[in-house]
Amino acid sequence: MGLFDSFFGKSQRRDMATANADAQSYLNNAYGQASEALRNATTGGREDINTGYDSAGNFINAGITGATGAINTGYDAAGNNLRDLFGQAQASVQGGYDRAATTLDPFIQAGYGAQGLYSNALGINGRPSQEEFYSTYAENDPFRAFRDSLANKQLMSLYNARGLGGSGRESLALSRASLERGSQDLNSYLDRLSGQANQGAGLANQLAGYGMQTGQSLAGIQTGLGQGLSNLDVGRGSAISNIQMSGNAALANNATSRGTQLANYGQQNAKNLSDLIYGQGQQLASNRISYGNALAGTRNTGLNNLMSLAGTAMKGYSTLYPNKPQARV
Repeated sequence: MGLFDSFFGKSQRRDMATANADAQSYLNNAYGQASEALRNATTGGREDINTGYDSAGNFINAGITGATGAINTGYDAAGNNLRDLFGQAQASVQGGYDRAATTLDPFIQAGYGAQGLYSNALGINGRPSQEEFYSTYAENDPFRAFRDSLANKQLMSLYNARGLGGSGRESLALSRASLERGSQDLNSYLDRLSGQANQGAGLANQLAGYGMQTGQSLAGIQTGLGQGLSNLDVGRGSAISNIQMSGNAALANNATSRGTQLANYGQQNAKNLSDLIYGQGQQLASNRISYGNALAGTRNTGLNNLMSLAGTAMKGYSTLYPNKPQARV
């Protein structure tokens, strides 16, 4: 049976079928392994790409955060320095005014006191105040009694030298001289009060001018501080905005590059997988064609073997019977 199958090519066809099945199995296994490796590589490659771009995005965000923090720190320090400098300027202006006020205040207070006494003398503050003034004003000048006593002694010496000591003329002269001196002393005292009051008023006006200048200076300093801080805030906002815009642009470029690279990578891997599928199909087709051709070749194996056997038999007959005519085959 085995020799018969081999003679007519059946065993060859069975071997071919087994070989073809093994070849297809090997080819399918190889394709499965290759496609699995390609898919794994694709997944790993995508993960590597995403990891790289994620890291880049993290670096960009960290850079934005760090730059924003540095800008805020710098502008905060500048703001504090500006406040310190303006604070020192304010303290200098206020200190100058305070020192001037401390220096002028005794004279101003003296002027206020003199103005009060002068107003009492003129009756501006009412009759009781005026009467009190005139009843006590002489006591406010301790040298008045000394001057009056000295003048009286001089006048009495003069009348004594004339032999009129203790006379009515001496008494009248003393009375008139005392009245005249009292009037002069009063007028002089009122003049001094008026002068002291005017001096105090002038110094008060001067201090008021200092106060106005101080207020204007402090207002200017405060305005300058506000403008300086406002400019700092504007600069801070612009700097942070620029950092944010640059950072967002970098993130956008990073995202765009990621998408482009992933798309290109996906296209390349799709092409690779397509080439693998196409190559497998080509190889399977080639195997099927070769298998078909091989099968077709075995179909004539039995006939060829019979023809070969017949030829061999004829050659043997002619060798045994050389004179016999040979039949044509």
